Amino acid sequence: MAAAHDKDTGRVLHKEKALYQEYMTGLGGLERFIALSKSESLAVRRSASLGLLNLSFAVLNSHEIIAREGVQAVLRNMHDEDDEVRANGVWTLVNLLINPRNHIYCKNEETLRLVIDLMKHHDSNTRFWALRCVCNFCLGTGATQVQLAKLGVLPPIIDVLQNEQPEKGHATDARMKFFGLACLSNLTSKNNHVENMIAEMGIEILFELTQSSYPNIPAEAAKVITNLAVQNQDNQRKMVESGGFVHMLPLCESESDACQYQAACALLNILQHPTAKTKVFDHDGLDYMYKLLVSEKNEIQRKAAAMLTVLAESEECRQKISAHKEAASIKSRLMALSEAGDLNNFDSLMARVRASQALSALEDDNHTHYKKTVLQSIEDVLAKFQFADAPAVDNWNRDYANIKENDIDLSLIHISEPTRLLSISYAVFCLKKKKKKKIIS
Repeated sequence: MAAAHDKDTGRVLHKEKALYQEYMTGLGGLERFIALSKSESLAVRRSASLGLLNLSFAVLNSHEIIAREGVQAVLRNMHDEDDEVRANGVWTLVNLLINPRNHIYCKNEETLRLVIDLMKHHDSNTRFWALRCVCNFCLGTGATQVQLAKLGVLPPIIDVLQNEQPEKGHATDARMKFFGLACLSNLTSKNNHVENMIAEMGIEILFELTQSSYPNIPAEAAKVITNLAVQNQDNQRKMVESGGFVHMLPLCESESDACQYQAACALLNILQHPTAKTKVFDHDGLDYMYKLLVSEKNEIQRKAAAMLTVLAESEECRQKISAHKEAASIKSRLMALSEAGDLNNFDSLMARVRASQALSALEDDNHTHYKKTVLQSIEDVLAKFQFADAPAVDNWNRDYANIKENDIDLSLIHISEPTRLLSISYAVFCLKKKKKKKIIS
């Protein structure tokens, strides 16, 4: 029955088999598996735990398991001394937690403590599925993330990242390290200060994992580093002092677009620290930024342009960029990007605006090119929506016409750039009227 779904993602592979799983529940199979979880026979408990696991792959059944007090059976299986029954129980909980609505029925301190204890278990397959549980729990509220950290979830995760893990069942060293990093990424996805606890325990191991030969691990490690460095100068400084540029900059040459993007995000956050801005030149950082700038991916281009803007805020750094051998090529690329941009694509439009901002910073033109590009972008957006029947569009047109007709002197507020890697990105074009200084006679 489990063949109906992908083992890792839970996606339906065979609809007819998935429907059969739901039919099994309707025919009373679920109640039988729940009841048999109390059996004294190991063979029966193994079969019942596997049956309950198979049923949990169907979305409808996850609700039925909770409604029919199946969570208690799952927890019984998780407490079992048999490795197979225990792993099946933890895997079943992983499936239940895929649906965020189920968290309220599965999450309590006793369950969280049990999952954390299982992350330290001698059986690597049990530890693997316990890691997956933590990943899914961390997708809940920030309060859950803090609670997990306080209950001691970090040391076993760091242990998985630092030490080679034996293969058993679905557990391999690569998989466990990837999901260990995914746990850290999810734990730091909200501003809850868990990142400080992680930084004290594992910055060096994160840098080491950016050099991993396993696919996806370097990008996931860079993703954690990005979250640790968000608006946190202590962590930014630690990363610079720990040789972060030596590990992060080479990722800009990765063949993986995902790896390049995550490296760009991490570098952009690290560069917010004053010492990082001068230190990056010692490691040929500008050469790597140029490689990101010529990428075909808009999301990578805009991050590279944002890095150049951050550097150019320092006059010393601006002079270094202007004296660089690729200075002309960098400015030419920024000009080309600031004249492009697809209005139907957020990253493309943001690449246009970020490139113009970087070019203005490098040219020190008092935001002239930047302002011109933003205003042109607003005009393009308004033109795109000119036939839309919406009051907001009329308001936008009226406000913008007032700005143009009265030649109001404007200064630009920074366009919001998401620095934490959440699922929703956004941008706001902000224009602020300059305050005229009063002359006192």
